[in-house]
Amino acid sequence: QYASHAQRIREGIEAAISDFGEAVQTRIVSRDSADPSNSIQAQYQALVSEEGARVVLGPLLVKETELLAKSSEVEGTPFVTF
Repeated sequence: QYASHAQRIREGIEAAISDFGEAVQTRIVSRDSADPSNSIQAQYQALVSEEGARVVLGPLLVKETELLAKSSEVEGTPFVTF
């Protein structure tokens, strides 16, 4: 339902990062919060522990944001929602 919106956000982030050229070493890793096989908290934890995320961008929905707030507080890795 929100995949096209998320794709546009990702493209905007990629465009902004590319403006910095080689000066910024960044890797973007995506997870689909609508994936029923993984909770939003499990996806956040995987991004932080397995992918080494320093900041998580998203989720898009208020319900998911509320769920993620506690994980972010405990883990200490911030997230930015849209």
